[in-house]
Amino acid sequence: MKKLKVLFSDISLVLRRNHIVIVIFIMCASISTACVLTFMSKFKDELTYLEEVEKNKRKYNIAFLKDDVGENEFNIEYVNKLFEGFPKVINMQLIEEERYAYYAQCEFERELEHEEIKKINSIVKYEIYALYSLDDASNSVEHRFIITIILLVFLLVAFNTLNLNRYLIQKNKYRFKIYKLCGAGKLFTLSIMYTIPIVITAISFGLGTLIYKLFLFGFFKKFDTTLLMLSPNLVYITFFANIVFCFILLLPTALSVMKREVL
Repeated sequence: MKKLKVLFSDISLVLRRNHIVIVIFIMCASISTACVLTFMSKFKDELTYLEEVEKNKRKYNIAFLKDDVGENEFNIEYVNKLFEGFPKVINMQLIEEERYAYYAQCEFERELEHEEIKKINSIVKYEIYALYSLDDASNSVEHRFIITIILLVFLLVAFNTLNLNRYLIQKNKYRFKIYKLCGAGKLFTLSIMYTIPIVITAISFGLGTLIYKLFLFGFFKKFDTTLLMLSPNLVYITFFANIVFCFILLLPTALSVMKREVL
């Protein structure tokens, strides 16, 4: 109980002495967080798209003559035996069966080289078609650029939070010396250092989420009907990523303060 009283009094002290800086920061961080969540609403499927594009590099539409298949059962084992010496087919889907041929989509364990494609063409007697196209390559570059922008904005918000939290710890480091003199343990002192930063991070993210849901999403939805509200799970994951990011990057500062000798 005494530790809780000390913790709450410490929080009250920090808030009273730094309330202007903290309020200004929370306002800016909340708006930035809302903007990041709005970007994610539009481009949250970019990573899924890129993953599919990477898979398409390994996928090819191939026709197999029924006369060549003969009495064999047409399955992935037959295809791998036919393409022995080439990259293994790890997945195969029958697209269409006609009177003279099977048309299948084959996913190899890696992208085929030009010479390998030519050799497979000669084996099946048909030209094989790659699912990966120049348009996919162009779109992939665009999607990677968008993801980079989102990450940069996210990191900007995170580093601003980090700088404020470092400021609060450095400015009030004398308090931690007093706690040490009074016999406070390392774990308790560390928890006091982290309480305010984590509370500020949580409050700014929570307000940012409200701004996103109540204002920004509806505003941008008028201009882009493809905008989709983020699922609660994705919001929770982003929130906990913020907390973990805050905890890890503040650790060197907190440990350096903890190691200082009490004079």
